[in-house]
Amino acid sequence: AAEHGLDLRQIGHDVVRGLAVVGGLVSVAQSDTAQIPVRLVMANGQLVIPGDYATGFTYTASGAPTGTTVSSAGVVSAGTTAGDFEVEVSYENGDETLTTPVNVSVLSA
Repeated sequence: AAEHGLDLRQIGHDVVRGLAVVGGLVSVAQSDTAQIPVRLVMANGQLVIPGDYATGFTYTASGAPTGTTVSSAGVVSAGTTAGDFEVEVSYENGDETLTTPVNVSVLSA
């Protein structure tokens, strides 16, 4: 299931315990893009790619360098200004909201 992403329509929300970001830090070069590699932490400890049917994610950036944005799909589009900032990733998991912070660095060319 991890290879193609998890179809959350096939399982209950109670098996998802948290969120994790592979590598912990997302680096992106100026004027480039990078996907935030968020994973679902399952009750058995497995990290699973959310997949196409995992809706309910939000990405909220704070302190992003001028011109840098984060899309609703978790894609960082870096501007021409280098700097570090944080993105809070949230996931609506049934009646609870799971969150994890992600450090993002826009690197000088």
